[in-house]
Amino acid sequence: MKKALVFSVLFFIATRIAFSGVSLKLTGGMAFLLWNDYNTGGQGIYDYYQFAYGNMTGQFSPLRLGTNFGGEVAIPIGKSMAVGLGLGYIHFSRDSQFGYQWTFFSSEETLKPNIRLIPLTLNVHYYTAIRPHLKADYFAGAGYYLLKFDHDWSVQTSFFSYESTQTFESNTGNLGFQAGIGLEYELSTQIALVFQVAGQSIKFTEIKGTWNEKGSWFMGNWEETSDTAYFWYYERRDSGNAFAQIAFSAEKPSEIEYAVIRKGVLNLSGISAAFGLKFFF
Repeated sequence: MKKALVFSVLFFIATRIAFSGVSLKLTGGMAFLLWNDYNTGGQGIYDYYQFAYGNMTGQFSPLRLGTNFGGEVAIPIGKSMAVGLGLGYIHFSRDSQFGYQWTFFSSEETLKPNIRLIPLTLNVHYYTAIRPHLKADYFAGAGYYLLKFDHDWSVQTSFFSYESTQTFESNTGNLGFQAGIGLEYELSTQIALVFQVAGQSIKFTEIKGTWNEKGSWFMGNWEETSDTAYFWYYERRDSGNAFAQIAFSAEKPSEIEYAVIRKGVLNLSGISAAFGLKFFF
């Protein structure tokens, strides 16, 4: 009994020493994307319809704003530095609906992208005191970003009652980098308010996934599926003009009016701002 009691006391002391200064930060806020091939191509589709048909309704809404949540455990390596291991969740989604009225028929299209990022990060932190209970946190590091990219594209026209719905799903991952600055205000020796602004640099190329198209018109229905489809980017040339376009298919787009055809790049670099709490152990 005495041995068990002594062991428990020693284990408690060792645990307190081992984890002394370790902190857990939990944050949530907004994320903002820079421009990328998806936004450029979506806007190009709208611009082409405006050029070719006119009488547009609705608009293309670029994928820019999202939500950002994260947690990080920081282990001190001195009085003013720490190493942080983090896990996050970033989500972007915005629907676009637009159409046109041409001579004999009308058309309406809906784009529904859904992007989810799970970053696994390793950061180095450097802290500097600003005033009592307030300090700045400068951090930078690398991470592995897991991506789930879903896309839904539907078309409805009055021409022969044509309807089509395309879906694309891809799961992949890539290395990225992040850096930022934060402020920490200590409420007590065990908890602090935090605010941080960070930037991330991450691009995904060769995006491969599962593509499916279901359609119908006055002659019947059809469905096609491919497990080797890619995200494509190209330009559509018409009367001396070039319009950016996007496509999802196993085969490379090859129409005579297409040019600059390549695999699409999903650039998810951007900035984020978040509030939260930091707990000290």
